[in-house]
Amino acid sequence: FHVDKLSSAHVYLRLHKGQTVDDIPKEVLIDCAHLVKANSIQGCKMNNVNVVYTPWTNLKKTADMDVGQIGFHRQKDVSV
Repeated sequence: FHVDKLSSAHVYLRLHKGQTVDDIPKEVLIDCAHLVKANSIQGCKMNNVNVVYTPWTNLKKTADMDVGQIGFHRQKDVSV
């Protein structure tokens, strides 16, 4: 979980074996979104922000990326 297009904390949610993103309770999704928004210097001052999340296997990190920056292998696997 991360605030889209702003600096923020990253929240990683460990699922049980066999679980998918679709199995995450809505309340847990909301809690994770609140955590990243509250820990975003700019986002915490805004009324609304977009929070993105994706399976960890879709996270992409290359040597030319800044510290804390990540990308995605497949944009279609990113949820907002």
